[in-house]
Amino acid sequence: MLLRPIMHVRYRIEKMQNSDLLKLVRIESLDGAPERIKVLSERVSLLKIKPVKIPGSSDQNYLWNITLQLAYIPERIQTEVSFTSSDRGKGVLISDFYDVVYSDFFKSVSQNPLAPRNWHTGLTFQRN
Repeated sequence: MLLRPIMHVRYRIEKMQNSDLLKLVRIESLDGAPERIKVLSERVSLLKIKPVKIPGSSDQNYLWNITLQLAYIPERIQTEVSFTSSDRGKGVLISDFYDVVYSDFFKSVSQNPLAPRNWHTGLTFQRN
């Protein structure tokens, strides 16, 4: 039986030269293959991931609040305006995105620590 190879995915925030904005980069690596690097955005002003424990649950039950803020500042005014204040009259645009995430995979791994992890077992492992 062949097992599905494990893909390692990392995200990185990088400071950009001559800008207050940040760059969001995705890096994929597979054993024996070169890394694949992709820039997802060069307009990130805020990325925050905050774990939130579900009240009354075990230590392993968490939600994640994810906040992403993207900004657009026209090049002609980048030195004059900060992205922290949205001035639509000058062309500055700020977009906020928010989501609450619950990981089924994290739940499966934490509740079944000895379960095999491969392409055919899926996310849950039933014990008899």
